[in-house]
Amino acid sequence: MSRRRRRNGAILGTVGGILALLCLLVTVASHVELPFPFPTWDQIFDGTGLKESRPVIGADVEGGITVHVIDVGQGESILIKTDSGNVLIDAGENDQGPTVMDYLQSQGVETIDYFVGTHPHSDHIGGMDYIIEHMDVKEVVMSDIPDSILPTTKTFQDVLAAVQKKNLEITVVEPGDSFDLGPVHFAVLAPIKAYDDLNDVSVVLKMTYGERSFLFPGDAEKTSEKDMASSGKDLSADVLVAGHHGSRTSSSNAFLDKVNPAYVAISCGKDNSYGHPHKETLENLETRKIAVNRTDEEGSIIYLTDGKNIAVQTEKAA
Repeated sequence: MSRRRRRNGAILGTVGGILALLCLLVTVASHVELPFPFPTWDQIFDGTGLKESRPVIGADVEGGITVHVIDVGQGESILIKTDSGNVLIDAGENDQGPTVMDYLQSQGVETIDYFVGTHPHSDHIGGMDYIIEHMDVKEVVMSDIPDSILPTTKTFQDVLAAVQKKNLEITVVEPGDSFDLGPVHFAVLAPIKAYDDLNDVSVVLKMTYGERSFLFPGDAEKTSEKDMASSGKDLSADVLVAGHHGSRTSSSNAFLDKVNPAYVAISCGKDNSYGHPHKETLENLETRKIAVNRTDEEGSIIYLTDGKNIAVQTEKAA
């Protein structure tokens, strides 16, 4: 694991000053006839490399990586498949271990390089012990859980026992940690503090490949989201997996402002007892004109990216 370097504030200040000067010049040029043609904003951004980069929605994608939001009912499990290795985030409820393993095998996955348990709730880590016992797992990743809320559930103990049985160790991560699989970079953004709620101790990962990025917040709720939004870290992502299955307790306005996704994936079970995703969340995403994919309606969701464009495939559409 390595620490990401902070950006140079002086450089950002200089860029800000240049943009302010350009704003002034463009304003003057729009009111005064100049003896030479003044460039448009598009020409300025193209020339400086500052033009906003957004994915081409629905474009053909050849090669690259795939992000699979696996349909595990009311829970979450996400596979990131690259040419350099595989990352698995969570494994659904206790009865979903075989489902996740079958899906991995259908995708030709034999080894999991990083297995991330976002937080110790059964709908996220319930199937972890089964996967650890039946597949080749190289590294298990979790957050530091405060002693005051350290769970004593059988689900959590089963995961610890599986880790010990396979002679693995748990890598405890914190903001600033990162790892790479070839050209794919993973940065840990949270948990920032020692929270008193297990949802907020969720490991939050941002994955970057080329110009495209994905954000995986587990069940992080508004408290953790607020701290991330105030951290100064770059939260922007093209694809966001909605926190806490689309609950109203996550996907706050301040957080969505920072992330500004083109796509949101929601992992939840059909007609689940929690009412996920909540109406408020869906209305907020619709107002923002964000494309939404849901496992309860579409089955497993696959995002394909070549580092520039993004395409989406869904199980039921296929």
